[in-house]
Amino acid sequence: MVIMKRFTILSMLVALLTACTEDYTSDVAPSDGNTIYASIAEMESSSRVQLSDNKHTVWNAGDCIVVYNSEAMYEYRFNGKDGDREGSFSRIGYYLSMSDYEHGFAQNQWSAFYSTDTRFYPGYATVGEQSYLTFATMIPQTVAYLKDSYGLKTNIMHGSSTDGVNFQFKNMMGYLRLSVIGSKCVQSVELSSPDGNIMSGQYVIGIVNTSVCGWTQGTSTNQIIDCGSEGVQLSATPTNFYFALPPQIFDNGIAVTINFTDGSSYQKRTTKRITIERNAIQPMAMLDTAADPYTQKIYIYHSGDCVSAPMVDGSTGIILWGDGESSLLSKFTSYNYTDGLPSHTITVKTDHANAFTMHDFSGISKIDLSNF
Repeated sequence: MVIMKRFTILSMLVALLTACTEDYTSDVAPSDGNTIYASIAEMESSSRVQLSDNKHTVWNAGDCIVVYNSEAMYEYRFNGKDGDREGSFSRIGYYLSMSDYEHGFAQNQWSAFYSTDTRFYPGYATVGEQSYLTFATMIPQTVAYLKDSYGLKTNIMHGSSTDGVNFQFKNMMGYLRLSVIGSKCVQSVELSSPDGNIMSGQYVIGIVNTSVCGWTQGTSTNQIIDCGSEGVQLSATPTNFYFALPPQIFDNGIAVTINFTDGSSYQKRTTKRITIERNAIQPMAMLDTAADPYTQKIYIYHSGDCVSAPMVDGSTGIILWGDGESSLLSKFTSYNYTDGLPSHTITVKTDHANAFTMHDFSGISKIDLSNF
């Protein structure tokens, strides 16, 4: 990934919706540019974009893509219906002449995209002394749950062609899969990064050189799957939740918070190094929400408005502050209470810890280490 040093958004705007396909090839007659055909390369690790009942990737009716060449930028719409595994696209719009831009297209080169966002901004990104034509799109912070797939409008794909008629698309994103069992009903699942990895916000990709990509603005270090008002019921059979993410490395793992419709939550953090690769699914170990993921517990009895944060070495875990709030270990050096209560019982949950430290014992009347 190349880090952006400057990005200038131009004033062009087009509507671009999400689309998915199964890999196929088709011999077609020469086109006048009003009709094109598309396929998608197979994903690795039995991955998929949006799935049909038969576990095939499929198009949706009305899916749109945008196509560039050295002359212009056009929008095309899928001609088929929901569930089709292959099909054609018809041109529905002309948006931009490329003659005024330093676009870098070679002869007989076409580039196409579908995106997570309905906004689509051609612009430039400067890397070192070279400027690249790019588009910007929003990777949403909150996405809707979709069974056995990632949420709608959360993927980015790039297609290329040498004849302007037949395009093959490849996923620009990678996918992290959480498999969860239990008996409760899930309201939402939040993925966050202890190291501050960016997971959502405005993202730019090179139109000609797709290796030029990076974050620009409105970024956040988490992504949330919203399961709707009714939630998603867990069982003894794993339920999968998919996060679509730009390729990146989580050097010190991830943190997961699963919120249930009854108001309770399940939290788990791993320190394992996790790599999100383009066009591949990264599966995580199954989470059993019926079991407490932490085997060691510390109870701290405190009075006052501010408490020093407990520190635990050699492990990960969470702190329940006693006021209904919680946080990851090592996130704070101190914590301020705002609920007006005179005292609280703090619970530290961890596992495989080898040391416990408090830098300030002000307001603490008792520390229970019997389960540590």
